[in-house]
Amino acid sequence: MTQFANVRARWKELRDDPNRLEDLGLSEKDQQRLEEAQSTFRDLASQMRGFAQTEWFAVKTVQILGYDPLNASAGLLGLSNTIDRYGGDNRALQAKNVRDALHISRGDRVGLQQPPRETQGSVGCSQSLLVLSGWS
Repeated sequence: MTQFANVRARWKELRDDPNRLEDLGLSEKDQQRLEEAQSTFRDLASQMRGFAQTEWFAVKTVQILGYDPLNASAGLLGLSNTIDRYGGDNRALQAKNVRDALHISRGDRVGLQQPPRETQGSVGCSQSLLVLSGWS
């Protein structure tokens, strides 16, 4: 997820009217990168949701360890839907939901960066959970 931590947004929510968006005029390269990030987050969300809804024993096991694959899926889907705009708190909230569900340390406002060394075991388990969700 660090790969998409600095993806530029297409729009900016206006402070005086959060329902209006200002077009930030992305380059073709930035537009492609944004679409790749959205697609990747949606794919991860669907894999995680499939895992959470079909692999009962494995899900119970990771829940005992404190991970929440269904909430991680919801956060990834939410992130895919909000990564294209700046402003408001929704983009940061979705990234936080993913971090909390998978016990990943805070990276930056959008993506999830490598945590300090003392928590790398937790990230290894989180990465394993993402891999497991792809097997369902």
